[in-house]
Amino acid sequence: MYRVMIVDDEAIVRTNIKHMLDWKSLDCAVLALAENAEEAMRIFEEASPEIVITDVELKDCNGIQFIQQIKRSNKGAQVIVISQAADYRSVRGAMKAGAFDYLLKQTLRKETLKQVIEEAKPYCRIKRKRDKRYSAAADYLRHYLILVKNHLAIADDKIAALLQSSLFDPFRDTYELIYFRVDHINEYYQSHHEAHEEIRRHLQEMLESSIPDSHTYVISFITNHSGAILFKGCDRAMLIKTCHTIMRNITQCLSLPISITISDKNNQLSSLFKIFSSLLKQHEMRFYVGCDALIQLSEAAGFQTLTLESIDFHTRLLEAVNIRDFNEVRHIHQEIMTYAKEHLISPQNLLDYEIFILNNMEGNELNKGIKLSFSFQEGIHAIQNCETIAQLDELLLDVYERIEEWLKDERSNRYGKDITEIINFVENNYTQKITLKMLATHFGINESYLSRMFKNQTGKNLIYYVNEKKMHKARELLGNPHIMIKEAAYAVGYDDQFYFNKLFKRFFEVSPTEFRRRIQAQKQKENNK
Repeated sequence: MYRVMIVDDEAIVRTNIKHMLDWKSLDCAVLALAENAEEAMRIFEEASPEIVITDVELKDCNGIQFIQQIKRSNKGAQVIVISQAADYRSVRGAMKAGAFDYLLKQTLRKETLKQVIEEAKPYCRIKRKRDKRYSAAADYLRHYLILVKNHLAIADDKIAALLQSSLFDPFRDTYELIYFRVDHINEYYQSHHEAHEEIRRHLQEMLESSIPDSHTYVISFITNHSGAILFKGCDRAMLIKTCHTIMRNITQCLSLPISITISDKNNQLSSLFKIFSSLLKQHEMRFYVGCDALIQLSEAAGFQTLTLESIDFHTRLLEAVNIRDFNEVRHIHQEIMTYAKEHLISPQNLLDYEIFILNNMEGNELNKGIKLSFSFQEGIHAIQNCETIAQLDELLLDVYERIEEWLKDERSNRYGKDITEIINFVENNYTQKITLKMLATHFGINESYLSRMFKNQTGKNLIYYVNEKKMHKARELLGNPHIMIKEAAYAVGYDDQFYFNKLFKRFFEVSPTEFRRRIQAQKQKENNK
């Protein structure tokens, strides 16, 4: 027997609705009539009706807030609105708050109300059963999913113990798993600071109202904006249709784009967490396919890794910045974007590469004495939050445009014109043997005066600065295992490898051989992870 409560300011309306139907034939009983939200909530907390019939125009409370209170108290309760308010805002607000249906008083018919009651009943029954199963097992499921997402191991015996729970009984023969996540959530949180818990509640309501009662499922939130849904095995086309419905409803009602990744059908419940790990990896394809995407695990193509040894985009781009050729900078940037798409470079790998470029760009300009009025760290933070390659492309084009404007501003130079020209000369000729006499001759300045002028403005001895620049370039070269130490020395203007080794150790407190050994050991460690 389903318990029903009717809420309306007008007694005659409450009475008419009560006597409109043969409740017993519907397996229902009207347990209470309430004239306001305060009375209704007291009754609701005490008697837990499964069906609440209410107006959205209540004297003591906003009807939308009343519906939200009911859904917070018991998600399984179904709210049917019967109101004179026919405007779009009222209807949308009620449905967004979790109402099952919205009927108009002026056109209400007995057959219509009866049909809606019959349609609402299965949802009460399913959610009533599900609420009992959402117990300790559901909490452990969520906890283990979080561990998997954070790349932490779970003991096999703990997984086996969890899967013995009755929560998983419907899924033992066959099941499918989906992973969902709201797109561009960081941008949303920046403008909705207090919305974290609210998002989760709205998502829960929209998920439950979007999944047909023909499905058997368990929802497990991992964060307030992402989670997994375990479905009892069903027709594939039906599940895909359900996923599209979820995405459409959440986008339309909550104005939140959401992407979903679906697993293949599986009959081994013990593989649940391995499948979830694969879903997380495959969900990264959204970086290339864009937001509001439905991705299938069976379409997995696999990501590739970007290695500095296999490409030269960064070297060319930094050189283009050095000579202030920003048309070339933008051209090389587009080459990187194209390369990433064609080779399906791991999204995190690509973001790290772009951050590496900006970090080196910042270091190069600081060494030239450029004042940092442009915030490289702001750009790096924005890169870290990019969720699609289209977003990354747009962001970096904007960053490079701002860097170009900044570098063209003569006020950015904290050194005088003469010192800036010397620094640029060293930057462009570090492959040669550079001496104080060579610099003095090139710029037509007395050696002693040149040395003193450079030291006064930069705080560094000129030859020390030259060697420092060469050593940093050499360190970059030694990161490539295919370049011999003597080749690196020659590439930065040193014919004497013994002298080169001595200088390298003076600057970095480690010999070139030991430095390379450490680099190779670190790479081996990363590959073994």
